[in-house]
Amino acid sequence: MTEKKQKHIVLMFLSRLPKLKDAIKFKLMNSGKSVEAIQTNETSIYQLAENGIKIDKIFAFATKKVTSESIKDINLTTLDFFKDRVKKYVASEDIIISSFDEDNAESSLDNIAAMAQLIITEINKMKEQQKDVKIVLHADMTGGLRNASMMMLGVMRLLEYSRCDIESVIYANYQGVDNDNTVVDSKDVYRFFDLVAGAKEFVNYGSVRELDSYFKNESTSKELAALLTAMTEFAGSIKLCQYGKFKNAVNGLKKGIETFESLPVEKMDANDKLFKTMLPIIKESYKKLLAATAANNDMEIIKWCVERDYLQQAMTLYTERVPEFIFEKGFLKFTDDADKISKFKENYKDYFEGGGKGSEQYYAVVGYAQNPDDKVLKSIRRKFKDVFTAPFKKKFFDTDAAVKNIDDFIKNNSSDYKIDYDSEHYIEFLQMMDLCKKGKEQADKNALNYVISSPLFLNFIEKQHVEKTDNLGIYFKDFCNFAGNNIAPDDLFKFFDINIGVVDAKLPRMAMERSITNKVFICSEDIKQDLLDSMDDFAWIRNIRNSSNHAREDEHYADVEVVEARIKSAVNRLMEMEKKVNG
Repeated sequence: MTEKKQKHIVLMFLSRLPKLKDAIKFKLMNSGKSVEAIQTNETSIYQLAENGIKIDKIFAFATKKVTSESIKDINLTTLDFFKDRVKKYVASEDIIISSFDEDNAESSLDNIAAMAQLIITEINKMKEQQKDVKIVLHADMTGGLRNASMMMLGVMRLLEYSRCDIESVIYANYQGVDNDNTVVDSKDVYRFFDLVAGAKEFVNYGSVRELDSYFKNESTSKELAALLTAMTEFAGSIKLCQYGKFKNAVNGLKKGIETFESLPVEKMDANDKLFKTMLPIIKESYKKLLAATAANNDMEIIKWCVERDYLQQAMTLYTERVPEFIFEKGFLKFTDDADKISKFKENYKDYFEGGGKGSEQYYAVVGYAQNPDDKVLKSIRRKFKDVFTAPFKKKFFDTDAAVKNIDDFIKNNSSDYKIDYDSEHYIEFLQMMDLCKKGKEQADKNALNYVISSPLFLNFIEKQHVEKTDNLGIYFKDFCNFAGNNIAPDDLFKFFDINIGVVDAKLPRMAMERSITNKVFICSEDIKQDLLDSMDDFAWIRNIRNSSNHAREDEHYADVEVVEARIKSAVNRLMEMEKKVNG
């Protein structure tokens, strides 16, 4: 594979040269050669040239004194003098200046943004000329006053964010005219910021991407390597959040921390010592999780996930663990009735176990996998039919009011039931009824044709022993009376496309209440309502989890704050139940 072509750019803060002075010798890195520099920024250019690097662009912060005022005794500005000194290595037009007002420190952020944007603009031009080019940045930290170093760091971090590689961070170490002056690469010090960023990333997000990048080419002690491995395994486990692997990874993290802490200070290298300074923050961040895992306290683990904004992980662990938790803590027990438990186990085996969907405890809690009792739906169907057919039995009625009564009924029961019907056909039917009851036989032709071709009307005609003619509409008035007084529920529901079902989130509660009543499961009365409320919590959280996992665009979605509050409430309810059971 051919290596990408590289473009090398240099970032610096150009120091002002008030007057011409004698050249100072600086010893270059690697080769031991010495070079003479008058304007100290020259040294970084000579060092890069010695390293065999061709400089494509120099980007320099420069004040007005650097760009406008002449150096004493010569008719050149500091900028012009610098360009002349390095012209062998970089063309004058490739030295690009970003102005800096040294008298206005408050403009530093603006100056950082301006320089970063200037560099990014030039980088984009390079990439337009050669799409696969790799941009490498070298920083000269020698020049500048006051907050120059911080501004340089600001630009460098922005450029790293824009996928620019930092290769060297050069500094001209001036010790005096008669002393050894050297050029130093302080990239290791700069990279310390990457280590801090990596530790912060792990503390905040449980990710080791930055740490992996930092330690990729670093040697580590076996103790630090063990801790980094444990952190990597934990980062992977929290992404997938499989309960068993997650707990093992947390225990591994605890062991990794203890192993690293056992390393004597005298055996630590620089990275060990740096990491040791950050370890207390990592330990504090994961303290609750480590303790909860050691105590096998699933609810505290879920609470920790919520507190750390790992909502998807919290929902996954809640969905996986709550059914087991409910049985482990004695909130529910399986019946001793052999016939009932045998039937439950058969259902579990037939409808659940074969699909690898979970334990018997899980199946018991997500009981809506079983069909709800007919009684549950029969009652609501009967009530809906009464509201729906009320206008059929009246001589005079208000169509708008009739529709509103149905809509109100649906709204009032929406938390428990899903109810749909063909409102358009219902309104047409009421209008036809109204015309017929007022003695008017002229009506909307399409509505009339729809009704008289319906299975319900044809069934009526057949029962009345009327032969089919082209004038079946004359029997509509009689049909209205029939619909109001003698219609079978199944015919009515079919004719108007009426569908009634239990809202998914309510099914577990109904199934659980039914199972407790039928003594399939045993639950003490003092926590029964809490348990049933927990079924509502479980179904709601599980539906949210499934909606997000499957990217469904449905009514189960909720705002992050709502989900967070519901999980906290659900976990607290279970923990309070545990206190009740334990006395």
